[in-house]
Amino acid sequence: MMGPTCDAARHVENHFRIAMHHSAIGMAMVAPTGHWMEVNPALCAIVGYSREELLATTFQRLTHPEDLDADLDLVRRTLAREIETYQMEKRYFHKDGRIVWIQLNATMVWNQDGAPRYFVSQIQDISARKAAEAQLRAMNDRYARQEGALAALARLDIVKLDDLPALLREVTEVVSRTLGVERVSLWKLDDALARLTCSDLYTSSNDRHSGGFELETGDYPAYFEAISGLDVVAAHRAETDPRTREFWPHYLRPLGISSMMDTPVHLRGEPVGVLCCEHVGPPRIWTPDEQTFSVAVASMLAALHAQVERQKVEAQLRQSQKLEAIGQLAGGIAHDFNNTLTAIRGYGELLAAALPDDEQLRRYAEEIRKTAEAGAALPRQLLAFGRKEPLQLKELELNEVVAGSCELLRPLLGGQIDVVWI
Repeated sequence: MMGPTCDAARHVENHFRIAMHHSAIGMAMVAPTGHWMEVNPALCAIVGYSREELLATTFQRLTHPEDLDADLDLVRRTLAREIETYQMEKRYFHKDGRIVWIQLNATMVWNQDGAPRYFVSQIQDISARKAAEAQLRAMNDRYARQEGALAALARLDIVKLDDLPALLREVTEVVSRTLGVERVSLWKLDDALARLTCSDLYTSSNDRHSGGFELETGDYPAYFEAISGLDVVAAHRAETDPRTREFWPHYLRPLGISSMMDTPVHLRGEPVGVLCCEHVGPPRIWTPDEQTFSVAVASMLAALHAQVERQKVEAQLRQSQKLEAIGQLAGGIAHDFNNTLTAIRGYGELLAAALPDDEQLRRYAEEIRKTAEAGAALPRQLLAFGRKEPLQLKELELNEVVAGSCELLRPLLGGQIDVVWI
């Protein structure tokens, strides 16, 4: 015969079951073995099983294998009275196969004789919070990668213009690794804004660089209009996006490119190029931080472009200064050389006047005079090069020039070589 204490305990338990049934959070009575003894509708909604299905199984069957050992250890410690209650975050398998994150709070109910009776478990679905935390971690990871990439790119500097191709290859590789993009390319826009030329294209799957491709505005008018503005061309579905669908039949579809993010590079308010990211696989939504990163890289590319222009101007200036120095040197040489030729020509004339009536010797003296006069053109050319004397154009009788050259060469070459003028 049952006493009043047992009747009171049963009455309390019945009230608890009623309250549990109407609770907005998941609740259950679980045997020490792990079998479900009672569950409420809220718990059934969390895991997708009916009450009858849950009562026919154990919590171990629903628990993710990676969380089971920790849960069983807490059960063991509770049964050993090392702890009175425990809580943990764990994963259940939903009936449809997806994973549900839950917050579990479990307390053991004991019999009067000290034997364990059942756990009272409170189970709250925290999947949304876990998803938000995972999204936040992923965003923080992206931010960290992007900040590291920008810091690395900021350290890049063009020592020589010959270093530019290697530097551009480094940029495309860094962007590809940071954003996880299959294809990243850099394009240069001509002054007429009518042609794009690929400076470098990096393909991550085969770690390969290529370039030299060209795009004409006549073939892709909508795309050229889009990149002429300041906004990032972030095409989630490049196939249907009006700014990029021109590429679909012959370019995007064969390569499996579903999404594009193209960022114009501007210098002094004018577009000078494009940073292009092409995603291969399912369509991809370009997040705001990814677009911001792309704009930051484009700004760095604009600074590099300005540095290239500056170095070209500096190189041209140095070349001009070298030519000016050479011109000054040439002018000095010309004056000295002209003085020497004047002496040769004068002494040649004195020699011709002092010679006896010897036709051969007089011819030699005449050749000295004529050669000195011909050589006088060289100082004038040097002075003109040094910008110390204006250029003078005059007609030449080429036959006379060639004939004179032959006469000059014959005594120099010797008797074993014949100089023939045809």
